[in-house]
Amino acid sequence: MEDNSIDTLWRVFVSKYRYELIAGFSFLALLGGIVASMVVFKNQSPEKISIQKPSSEVVVNIKIDVGGAVKTPGIYDLPKGSRISDVLAAAGGLLENADTEWVSEFINLAEVVSDGEKLFIPTRADPVEQFDSQSNPTSASLDSQPVSAKININKATIEQLISLPGIGESYANKIIQNRPYKSIEELLNVSGIGPKKFESLKDLVSVY
Repeated sequence: MEDNSIDTLWRVFVSKYRYELIAGFSFLALLGGIVASMVVFKNQSPEKISIQKPSSEVVVNIKIDVGGAVKTPGIYDLPKGSRISDVLAAAGGLLENADTEWVSEFINLAEVVSDGEKLFIPTRADPVEQFDSQSNPTSASLDSQPVSAKININKATIEQLISLPGIGESYANKIIQNRPYKSIEELLNVSGIGPKKFESLKDLVSVY
């Protein structure tokens, strides 16, 4: 009889407080889940995140000497790997009197230029027979000329001018900047070239 009374009281208690009991069990279950998650997270070693900085590329410049029928002749600093088309663009493009037919035939605008090269663009009035039609004039050098050939001061590269006695890079640049010459005697108008130096040059140079 007593057991039935306890069972009845339990049923009444559960019936009366069933929502509270459900909420309590749910809270305990949630709390247990949080505790378990914290234990698992604590036991796991955190992953190290490495941040890689982008490697900075070193830009290497080269110097190209541009002369002749371009809008702004001079020496230009251009990134390594530049092409002849980039060189001409840096010099402002071709003049109206530039020999575009010769440029189209003998200049490869897609060619990559090297440090220290000289690019000379002739006008339509300039004689261009001295250029080898089988080679690019930008790579012309003194070695490609006959030993007895005189250097044309209107077309010569810096390397060719430097090969002359008493002419260094500074004088070579001055000679190029004072182009064109109608006669070799006009070298006397170049700053630093006097009669004595001209005497040592006159049999080695020409204009045409």
